[in-house]
Formats: sequence, structure tokens, C-alpha cells
Amino acid sequence: MAFKQPRTHAHASPEPPAAPPQESKREAVAPAVQSIAKAVSYHLNGDCEAALKELDNALENGESTAELNAARGFLLLDLQRYEEAAQAYSKALELQPGDLKICFNLGLCLQHRAKHVDALEQFQKAVAANPDWLEARVSSGISTLHLKRHEEAIEIFDECLRLNPTLEAALFGKAVAFQLQGKLDDSRKVYEEILAKNPASEESLLNMISLGLQQKDYELLRDRSRQLLDLRPDHPVALEGLAAASFALGDSAVAKELCLKLTESAPQIFDHWFNLGIAYQRLGQINDAVQAYTRARALRPDLAQVHIQLGGLYQEQSDVAAARESFEQALAHAPGRTDVKYQLAWIVEQQGDIERAETLYREIAGANPDHADSHFRLGYMRLQKNDYPAAIDSFRACLAQRPEWREAELNLAMAYWKLKQYSNATPVLENLIQREPSSVEGLRALAAIALDEGNTEKALEYHLHLHKLGETTPDVLYNSALLSQKLGKIDDAILLYKAALAEKPGFAEALLNLGHALKAAGKDEEAKACWIPAIEAKPELAAGYFSQS
Repeated sequence: MAFKQPRTHAHASPEPPAAPPQESKREAVAPAVQSIAKAVSYHLNGDCEAALKELDNALENGESTAELNAARGFLLLDLQRYEEAAQAYSKALELQPGDLKICFNLGLCLQHRAKHVDALEQFQKAVAANPDWLEARVSSGISTLHLKRHEEAIEIFDECLRLNPTLEAALFGKAVAFQLQGKLDDSRKVYEEILAKNPASEESLLNMISLGLQQKDYELLRDRSRQLLDLRPDHPVALEGLAAASFALGDSAVAKELCLKLTESAPQIFDHWFNLGIAYQRLGQINDAVQAYTRARALRPDLAQVHIQLGGLYQEQSDVAAARESFEQALAHAPGRTDVKYQLAWIVEQQGDIERAETLYREIAGANPDHADSHFRLGYMRLQKNDYPAAIDSFRACLAQRPEWREAELNLAMAYWKLKQYSNATPVLENLIQREPSSVEGLRALAAIALDEGNTEKALEYHLHLHKLGETTPDVLYNSALLSQKLGKIDDAILLYKAALAEKPGFAEALLNLGHALKAAGKDEEAKACWIPAIEAKPELAAGYFSQS
């Protein structure tokens, strides 16, 4: 946020010496006065350093007067050598106590050095002696602002405005005070008042850009950034503000052009390259985005976010090795970032580095018990390793966070089923079916459990339910036929075997068992017609033929 600092001095340069009277005898001029006159001449010709050297020489020669020290302070203040200027004015004040102009200028030097308590003391002396001195009042308000005494500062600026209702410096100070207090609407009104009278108020435009960001008013941000760019075409704050507004308003193409301009004018600034990367990424220009983020990474390799952005882009480019390296770097700089660790775990899992992946998922789950995704991946990996008890623990932890996660329910049921804990598996699946009656996976799993438990009728019921859902795959039809045949429903079995064969004509097992069903129905010739191609397709199916009664 900009503070409007007074830029003039109360101590004006001495007037050039008047032409001497036309008389034969001149009065003697004191050396200090001569030195000041020479310094004024140098200053008027733009040679501030020569003017200062003239005064320094006078002081070295023992000519120390209040005016000489004050003049030296004036020059040092112009040269922004604030500490030396303060020393010069302090000396002048010792020689001429109570000089209000010296007090004021000493206050300016102290203010520039951020010694606001001491600066305020000098300004208050000036105001106490001359209550109508508006510049001293405004300066005291600025120091009060820096001391975070916002209400007191507003009172000072209001008093200035009572004396001069159009005083821009006081209006500006009041607007800043409101903004620092978080009274953004009040602040905005005052800035608008200033800009209505002075559209070229750069400090007001800068602070309104800041205010637009604070309020997330991106149209305000855009408009005031453009206004400042009209005054200062390459102003970096205006370019950054307009880029931020363009991002927020969805105009990534404009944001890209602005970011390009910023990188050209200040290529050493990380944010410019990073934001350019974001613009390219949003425009789908992935290669350009990678290049921009790479430049950003070279400037700030310690920032995790740039490695994260690069990792995501490398994934889009299917460069898994580069993505892994980027996420490893990100994790090194931000070890507490769970999202980074999870992304890295997923990548190393895809690479087949199961041990590393499992370690990462376990770390995430241990540090973040509510991170359902890590519990799921950990459970899945344990399921693949046939570590069913550990898989059960993981999927239960997962479902504690996301109770209706279908895949987690199915995997939990599978782990129970593998351990033959049917009484635990069945309620999980039934809960899923109750919520999602058309869950094919759930019905298949229930059918498998029913078969394992020897509950043929229940298994057939689940298979017939699958038929109603349109599941007429060869395996479902074949299993339904087997179950029907086992229950003595021969006609149903024959129809189902034939349906399976219609879906999969070379299905040897279906041909073999269709033959058995046909034989049971007294259709021996038809049975033989099925067995011959079945055995030709799979000779091993002939085993046991001669042991039949």
C-alpha cells in the first residue's frame, strides 16, 4: 500500500544575493553567507554535490551557523541521505532552538528513516506553534498511521480537511487509514473522491489496485490497473493487477500477454514466470507452460509449488520419470504436503515401485487418519499381496471416512470372502445392494458367496436378478444354467446353456453340460451332438466320461 510522503522542504533555498549597490565601498560579507551563496548557485545549476561540498568546506573551516547546517540538511534530504540530513538539522536546531521549519524538516528526515515516534514529536511542535500549517499536520498524520494509531490519524486528517476540504494529501491519508483498518468500502469512497478531482493520482490508483485484490473486485482491479497504465504504460503493479484481473475473469489469453510483458521487463522475478506458466497451462499450451515453470524453478528452486506444477504437466505429457522427479523435489521442500506425497505415491505405484508406494500411503494414512484415498490405495495393494487382514483394516478405515464408496465396499467384501468370513462379507454387500439395487458387482459377489456356502437357490436368485438387469454375458448365463441344472430345473438349464452358446459359440464347458442336461431330458442323440464338439475343443473334458452310469 502506498503512503504519500511529503516531498517538499519547509526550509527553502536562500535567495540568490542581490546585486551590490553602486557605491565605492561594500560592506564585508561573512564567510558562512558567502558559502551559502555559492551553494545556492551550484544548486540552481543542478549540481547538488558541488553545493554540498561548498557547505562541507565551510563547516571544516569552523563556519558553523544554524543556517549553514540547515542548508546542508536541505541538500542531504534532496539526495535522500536521510541519516546525515537528520544530523545536520539536529545541529541547526541546537544552534537555533525553536525554529519551526528546521523542526519540520528534521521530522521529514526521521520519518524517512522510519523513526516515527521522534518524527511525530517534531511535527507536533510545528503544529502547536502554527495550527494552520497543513503540511505539518498531514505529516503528523502520516507518522501516526505508521505507528498504527489509525483512529488518531483519521482525527488528524479530518482536522486538516476542516481547514481545507479539498486537501488531497489529507484525503489520501484518511483513505489509507480506513484501508489499514479493514474498512474497505469507506476507503474506496475516499479514493474515488480523490480520483474524481485528480484522475492522475498515482498513489490512489496503486492503493485501489490493492483494494480490488483485497475485495476480490476484479472489475475494479481491471479498471484501475488500466487507468494507471494510461499514465504509466509499463508500471509493473498495474501490469500485475491487470494480469490478476484477467486470470480471475477467465481471460487467460490477455493474462498471458501481460505476463510475457512482465517477464521481458523483469526476467529476474519468480512470480512473473510462474504466472506465465499458469496462463499457458490454462490455455492448454503445455510445452510453453513447462518452459515458463522451468524458468521460475531456476529462480526459486526451494519453492514446492513450482515443482508441483511441473510434475502435473509432466504427467499430462506421460513423462512419468520427470513427473516423479518433480514431485520428489516438491516433497523435499514441503515434507508436510499430503497432496504431494499422495501424488508421488500414485506415480511410483504406476511405475511398479510397490514398496515405495506402500510406504508413502502408510505415512499418509498414519499422519492423516481421515485421508480416505490413501487408505483405499493401501488396502488395494494389500489385497494384491493377499494380505487380507491388513486389507480389511485399510478398507474399513476408508469407509469410516466415506461410507458409501462402492469400490471400497466391494474390496472389503472380497477380503472377507478370501478369508471365508462370509458372515462379514454378506452384510457389506447387502448394504450396497440396498442402496444400489442395480450394482452388478455387488450381485456377482453375493452370488459367489452363496455358491461357496452351498446355497444354490440363493445363488440362482442373484443370477436371475442379474439377467433382469441385462447381464446376459456367457459366464452369467452358464452359471445360471449350472445352478438350474443342480436344482433339477432341466428345461431352464437347457435354455440357459443355449443362450450362453448363442453369446459364445465355442464355449466347450457349456456344450458339455448342455449335453448332460439333454441326456437327463431323454434326448440322447442331441446330447451326443453336443459332447463331440466339446471334447474336440477341449479333450480334457473327456475325463470321467466312462465312469458315468
